[in-house]
Amino acid sequence: MSEFAPVVYVTLYFTPKPRWKRGRRHQGWRWTATSAGNNRTLASGEAFHNRTDCLRSVELLFGAFTNVHLRQAETGNVVLRLASDEKPF
Repeated sequence: MSEFAPVVYVTLYFTPKPRWKRGRRHQGWRWTATSAGNNRTLASGEAFHNRTDCLRSVELLFGAFTNVHLRQAETGNVVLRLASDEKPF
C-alpha cells in the first residue's frame, strides 16, 4: 500500500438531445471515474437530467462524508469506509 492516498479523476459528460427523439425526458449528464495511475475506468454512472444531480451522485460515491459498506449475502455486510468527521475546509 502506498503512503499517498489514491487519486481518482471524475469526468462529466453531456450529450445533447437528438432533434429526432421525442417523448421521454432527456438525461444527458453522465460521469466516469478513472484512476490517475493507469488511466483505467473504475466506474461510471447512470444518466441524469441535470448537472447538479450528476455531481451529487459522485459526491455520495466518492465523498468523505459517506459510509460505504460491501454487501455480501453469504457473510453479511463489511465496512469499507466510514464517514470522516473532519470538514474539508
